[in-house]
Amino acid sequence: MFEAKYPQFFLALIAICVFSLPAKSQIIPDRTLGREGSRVVRNQRIGGIRRDRIDGGARRGNALFHSFREFNVRNGRGVYFTNPRGVRNIFNRVTGNNLSRISGTLGVLGNANLFLINPNGIIFGQGAKLDIGGSFTATTAPSLNFNGLEFSATAPGNIPTEINILPAFGFDRITFNVNEKSGDISVKGTGNNILDPAAPFEPFIIGSKDSQLEVLPEKNINFISRNINLNGGNLVTPAGTTNLYAVRSGKVFLSIDSSFNRWLFTTGTNAQLGNILANNRSSVDASGTRDLGGGSIKAVAEVLTLLDGSAFVIENTTNLPSDDIKLNVKNIFLSGIARNPEVRSSLLVQNFGNAKSPEILIKADNLRMANSALITSSSYSTANPGNISVIAENSIEIIGFAPLLGFESLTGIAGLFHSKYL
Repeated sequence: MFEAKYPQFFLALIAICVFSLPAKSQIIPDRTLGREGSRVVRNQRIGGIRRDRIDGGARRGNALFHSFREFNVRNGRGVYFTNPRGVRNIFNRVTGNNLSRISGTLGVLGNANLFLINPNGIIFGQGAKLDIGGSFTATTAPSLNFNGLEFSATAPGNIPTEINILPAFGFDRITFNVNEKSGDISVKGTGNNILDPAAPFEPFIIGSKDSQLEVLPEKNINFISRNINLNGGNLVTPAGTTNLYAVRSGKVFLSIDSSFNRWLFTTGTNAQLGNILANNRSSVDASGTRDLGGGSIKAVAEVLTLLDGSAFVIENTTNLPSDDIKLNVKNIFLSGIARNPEVRSSLLVQNFGNAKSPEILIKADNLRMANSALITSSSYSTANPGNISVIAENSIEIIGFAPLLGFESLTGIAGLFHSKYL
């Protein structure tokens, strides 16, 4: 038979046809929103490059809701959400069974805040970028609650017309409902370009970096997930805030302080916390700009681990006050040093202006540092360096150094250090 004589030919022909297809973002809307469903318009020229544009969605006051069965952005591609006039927040849920892989550009054609909700998990690859005018929130919570009305990815339905819209933000309070089945958020990248000081008492060099996930000045990046993993990933919020909430089960509440334009996150009283891991030169950077003071970094977790030259950093170069690094964790562990170039695992704040210096505030059961890890606060101006405050219920342990680098690589805490055992 002809079919038996040339099977490999047909397989090869099929493979050629499949792999010669143009690369597209894997975005498939579901049908849960009916006539208000999301629409994907392929290969639109946005910023001079071919991108996919997402139109439609369910409009409720100043919020826009989208719903997808699959949501992935391939490397080298871009997906942009239309931002109708008056829309301040765009919410996107994934109702299928697969996690989302973001390896290209995720954008908004306007200044709205963008929310991505996938309870199966979210992975940001090395090519992931943000191109949005507002803040960005990623969560693996199965559902969000708006004053008692639910937007669910696991029990999807129409968007209630009664959702309460308030002028300042859109909702009085948003509740993220996380459970044990929620997936993780991961960011994979090539690591930071922070350099250790060339000599004692000189500043760290916060060099240029593959910023990966970066927002505009004074905007936020917010992760709410069971676990958060940064593997060479870099999160950058210039003069803004990075909120990392690792919650295995329970509630996380979000409200807005409209007078200061701040996003305020809190956890429910019975929340069970997850883990945050940063390794392979990962960084969370909330340094200021030429015109704005430093931002803030907030982390809540059962265990926070920084390894292999990973760092949380705030640098202030202006005469405007800076915010702080605030860690509320059960256990925190810093260890290791990356080489070529050299940088220690660290919590790092440094100030070059004459206003308030950023501080490092840690509340934990146990703090352990090893193998050249460093917590440091420095000022290179007339301003005092920021305080380093550790409230520990059980223990503070500081041990070791990197033998190949000698005395200057001692593990330690450098700055105005205050500790308290409860």
